[in-house]
Amino acid sequence: MKYLLSLVFFLQLYLNGFVQPQKPNVIVILADDLGYGDLGVLGSKDIRTPNIDFIAKNGMQFKRFYANSTVCSPTRASLLSGKYPDKVGVPGVIRQDPKDNWGQLNSGVDLLPSVLKKSGYKTAMIGKWHLGYSNPNLPNAKGFEYFKGFLGDMMDDYYTHRRGGVNWMRFNELEIEPPGHATDLFTQWSLEYLQEQKNNKQPFFLFLSYNAPHFPIQPPEDVLEDVVKRLPSVDAKRQKNIALVEHLDASVGKVLEALKQNNQLDNTVVLFTSDNGGSLPHAQSNGALNGGKQDMLEGGIKVPLFVLWNNVIPKGSLSNQITMTMDIFPTICELAGVQQSSETDGQSFLTAMKGIDDQKKRTLFWVRKEGGNYKGQHYYAARKGAFKILQNHPDEQFKLYNIDADPFEKNQLDSSLPVFQELKQALKNHIDQTNKTQLYKWDQGAIVRGDSTSKKMAWVFTGDEYIDGLTTISQTLEKAKIKGSFFFTGRLYRNREARKFILQLSSAGHYMGPHSDMHLLYNDWSKRDSLLVSKDSLVGDLKSNYQSMQALGIQEDQLYFIPPYEWWNHRVASWCKEMNVQLINFSPGTGTNADYTYPEMGPSYRSSEKLLERLYAFEQQHTLNGAMVLVHVGTDPRRKDKFYDRLAEMIQYFRSKGYSFVRVDELFNQ
Repeated sequence: MKYLLSLVFFLQLYLNGFVQPQKPNVIVILADDLGYGDLGVLGSKDIRTPNIDFIAKNGMQFKRFYANSTVCSPTRASLLSGKYPDKVGVPGVIRQDPKDNWGQLNSGVDLLPSVLKKSGYKTAMIGKWHLGYSNPNLPNAKGFEYFKGFLGDMMDDYYTHRRGGVNWMRFNELEIEPPGHATDLFTQWSLEYLQEQKNNKQPFFLFLSYNAPHFPIQPPEDVLEDVVKRLPSVDAKRQKNIALVEHLDASVGKVLEALKQNNQLDNTVVLFTSDNGGSLPHAQSNGALNGGKQDMLEGGIKVPLFVLWNNVIPKGSLSNQITMTMDIFPTICELAGVQQSSETDGQSFLTAMKGIDDQKKRTLFWVRKEGGNYKGQHYYAARKGAFKILQNHPDEQFKLYNIDADPFEKNQLDSSLPVFQELKQALKNHIDQTNKTQLYKWDQGAIVRGDSTSKKMAWVFTGDEYIDGLTTISQTLEKAKIKGSFFFTGRLYRNREARKFILQLSSAGHYMGPHSDMHLLYNDWSKRDSLLVSKDSLVGDLKSNYQSMQALGIQEDQLYFIPPYEWWNHRVASWCKEMNVQLINFSPGTGTNADYTYPEMGPSYRSSEKLLERLYAFEQQHTLNGAMVLVHVGTDPRRKDKFYDRLAEMIQYFRSKGYSFVRVDELFNQ
């Protein structure tokens, strides 16, 4: 639906003469630790930022925009994933020292450049990465075709580009040692990239991620000299920050000028924001906002967002919609007419860019995990509508504020107000859900293993054409007093011969789920990203499967779906999620999915003895905590060695090792 709406939006713009028919280029410019009060357009009296102000004045200012965290890495993870940072493994700062590292980007997360690249975009990142130091969490591996910048958290010196004595400057994955101030280098590399794209018919996405004005506050000497002459009575620390921000602003101006000179500006969307609030100990200003970087107060998380889109967004536009960094991901996908490959926590604000603010009250969450004084624990904030609860330390009690009535958080409200408990409960639910999903193992948007800390496992049974094992399986489970999980095609649910067994399974309390109506192959075996069905075909196929289940009186909500052939990709999982269906599959490494093979298949054949050997060996090495073990309910007659005949033996073996057996909905605590 979102994809359709974006296409309709583009058609309307085109017919009204507002935009060229091709997809727009997109540039996201991210500042580092930029204070809310350190821009001219936001009221600064001492800092001059005409170029950043130009973006705001000639486009749209989002007056209630928030970073996803009060520090660097989590916000960057949210920007590129569209999800809350704790949901993608980055609740805190990623550092090169393992003892002081508080995040690791989940390897299965699909980032924005990967999504855009699949839809024909050229993808580039220049500047500070801060989401990993090695593969698979390097920029190129995450979808950026071109990367030139700094992998680390901060530079100890803007000219030597070292962090703790290590050089993290890279051109793609090649270590480089370029001379010059980091801000100047990132700007020059951006200008070169824009020039390269000048005559390219493909649209591009450029993520320009500056490390300025993050400390050390180290502006070029000539810029600092000009500031000292202009503002001689200002504190020396403040003078340095002014110079560093003004140097950043001049760099942004060069990028805008290059777009203009290359005739790229009119078909480029430029977004400017910061990863968190300004650092007060380093003479940065968050204006009248209370607090700064590391705080969950407004000064730590409220940041500018300015969006420039010539001929589309009217000059001087304002939005009062509450938005977050993670909303940038779905917004870019929608404005580019690109379909997301997975569900996001973020919500597109494209309608706000059209001048229509969404009045719905979202409940939003902030998180940071840190060591030292924070003891390796998390601290949080949550907001819904006008009300916000926050803590600035894990040991601190939550405080309640009405941000609309008290934007500077001067008047703490009584915690006996119902909204206080409502927000605390919402935050608890978010934490519980995040902790649970972090314990799961995911692949291409599907859950392939539950909580690996719990000694529970699920038997999952799939079926389509053959049903020769139904009697044996149902009797074995009944004798062992175990509830299994069965996933059948619509074709099997409609099979008159199988109807009696299916009704018995359902009445006995086993989980009954879908497995595709006609057992379609959704995507190519050798090229997983290549779909063999359209979205409409898949949705129709799954709906028909459900209808066949309902015809047998299976009416309970069926949240889980095992795909046909146990084969899928992110797009398939995303389409299922839009139907409120979570795709799941057997746990990788268990190997029992090969129980359908028969001797005539040659080297692919696996005897039941071999399957058992592999399963038992896997359990000894990796455990089966949270695992789903697959058994087909029937196989080709050419297989005489039926694996389901060994089910009782397997149950006895794993019970002796302390495992309990649950349905898949229980495995995932539904």
